[in-house]
Amino acid sequence: MTKLEGVKHSEKISLENWRFEIPDFAERLEEVVGTAVREAFEMPNLEKCFKDALGFALEEAVGNSYVHFPIDSNYGDNAGDGMGGPPVDNPLTVYLCLPYSETDNGVTVTFDLEDVVDQSIDSCSVGGVRESFYTSGPIGPQHRKSMEALRDGFLRMAEKLNAALLK
Repeated sequence: MTKLEGVKHSEKISLENWRFEIPDFAERLEEVVGTAVREAFEMPNLEKCFKDALGFALEEAVGNSYVHFPIDSNYGDNAGDGMGGPPVDNPLTVYLCLPYSETDNGVTVTFDLEDVVDQSIDSCSVGGVRESFYTSGPIGPQHRKSMEALRDGFLRMAEKLNAALLK
């Protein structure tokens, strides 16, 4: 599994500015107030409220997260990673930015796209992760069609990038 790593200069996770807007809050509050106060503050109820709020916050984060290649900002006198850090060396480094901080940059985690491809090759290889551990052989026949589709997708992206460079 490709591991996400925190970017050293990323913000720390903070839910300080999050608003937990719960639909039909007034109706829900009335339900809670209508029951005995003791029941409202029993552990199962508190746990459910916490899980509902956290679930809502995570769903909200998905729509406000974004991915980018930090190599895009590696140019000119102010070369960097686009997030206030130094330029990256690996052009296949990907940043995933999550809105869990007090600033617009958010919390940033990184991964290497080549590692994801290596993992996919290994897990679809005869003798790979699905059959043993990291002893890749040729692509298994049951995975050939999906791996060809993956290859073709990367070739299309390479052609698109090449066409943009040739303009």
